[in-house]
Amino acid sequence: MCVIYHLTLKWLEGVSFNQNGEMAIARRKGDNMLKIGEFSKLVQVSVPTLRYYDQVGLLKPVEVDRFTGYRYYSASQLPRLNRILALKASASLWSR
Repeated sequence: MCVIYHLTLKWLEGVSFNQNGEMAIARRKGDNMLKIGEFSKLVQVSVPTLRYYDQVGLLKPVEVDRFTGYRYYSASQLPRLNRILALKASASLWSR
């Protein structure tokens, strides 16, 4: 739990909100971006699921390192991921 809390605080440094309540952050690697594994732990979505969302175009990383292939995600993607997860959950309720 302490690790997730630390990652959350580190990740959200420099996050601000505009007048519409939309999140605005810097998109520089290392500042407010997390590798796929860190993002996965923070949002409690598996790495294979995040890779699948990237593959089908649901949630593309904000950056992919061209040398290492690492996927980087940002706090600005949380609202979209929350919508994806909410739709997934509601679809599973209707299929019962």
